[in-house]
Amino acid sequence: LSAGAYTMNLKDYVAFGTESQMLFSELTNQLEEYLVSVPINADGKVTGFEVAYEQPIGEYFGVQANYTYADGSTSHTWADGTNNLQGTSKNTYNVGAYFENDTFGARVSYTRRSSFLIGLSGANPYYQDDFGTLSAALSYKFNDHLSFSLDALNLNDPTIKYYQSAAIPTSFYSNGRQYYFNVRLKF
Repeated sequence: LSAGAYTMNLKDYVAFGTESQMLFSELTNQLEEYLVSVPINADGKVTGFEVAYEQPIGEYFGVQANYTYADGSTSHTWADGTNNLQGTSKNTYNVGAYFENDTFGARVSYTRRSSFLIGLSGANPYYQDDFGTLSAALSYKFNDHLSFSLDALNLNDPTIKYYQSAAIPTSFYSNGRQYYFNVRLKF
């Protein structure tokens, strides 16, 4: 069992703001005023804590879990009135179980991440909704020179949602399940 707390002060963190600029319009053949996204410097801060637990069960089995809480903020105020730090989820956790001996290994894990600010879509902030993924891995050591593994990602095939607000979704993605088969040779 382990636990930790942290705080980070970020100087000149790159956020995105908007400003009005006069740009040439192909439609009107003249300069028009547009609201455009531009990078800006802002200060940021992240404080939080993390807890991790790993427990062997018997000789070859075990479980593991961890949780992270991160409270991120920036001196920049986004167009929706928030001070969210880009890319910071408040809650993230992983839980898993494993079996491992000298010849065979198997792991299954579930990871969940709460919603977070992605950046700007046009002049408006947009977010990735919370989502979780289920993964599994199998490995087999034939001998000291040859081994095989199979990794399976996104087994629950989550739909990832991006939105400007709860009432304004902007896109949905389903990346599908992914499988990787590996052969390792050592000479």
